[in-house]
Amino acid sequence: SLDDRWSYYISAEEYAAHLERQSNEYVGIGGTVMAREDKTGYDIVEVNPDGPAKEAGVLAGDIVTHADGNFLGECTVSEVRGFIMGKKNTQVVLTVLRGRESLEISVTRKVIHSKIVVSRMMEGNIGYIQIDNFHSGAGKETIEAVKALLDQGAEKLIFDVRSNPGGYVHEMVEVLDYLLP
Repeated sequence: SLDDRWSYYISAEEYAAHLERQSNEYVGIGGTVMAREDKTGYDIVEVNPDGPAKEAGVLAGDIVTHADGNFLGECTVSEVRGFIMGKKNTQVVLTVLRGRESLEISVTRKVIHSKIVVSRMMEGNIGYIQIDNFHSGAGKETIEAVKALLDQGAEKLIFDVRSNPGGYVHEMVEVLDYLLP
């Protein structure tokens, strides 16, 4: 009714999840999944090295088919998130396929802090900084990365904000206030 493509209704549950994402912290297992085209489950594409999934033995490349007995193949990403995420210190039992072997792995959910900024030195004294979003903490993490790269001898900086969905203006302003005279 607003005739604005950027305005839409979200439920209270979706709004709570939105706020959680913007805090760059969530309670879960510390893994990233992607739907399989054949609808047999979800590929585990990344496992947080400090997360509970890693501690429990979940590996990138595993295929998760069930969470607490619920088949995930036909589920949306939001539905999968709902099965896997939950209250701190509760457990979720994942059924994963590893090669031809089916395993049941019990994972205790914990608070996961999402890494916002990744940085490294490149050839030619160039510092590279990838900023995943401008949600809570992005300003502080970006400034810390800039300082660390400058301490390592960076003379130029590349800021990679590809696929960055945005976030809080005050987080971006914090970075710009630090960088610009």
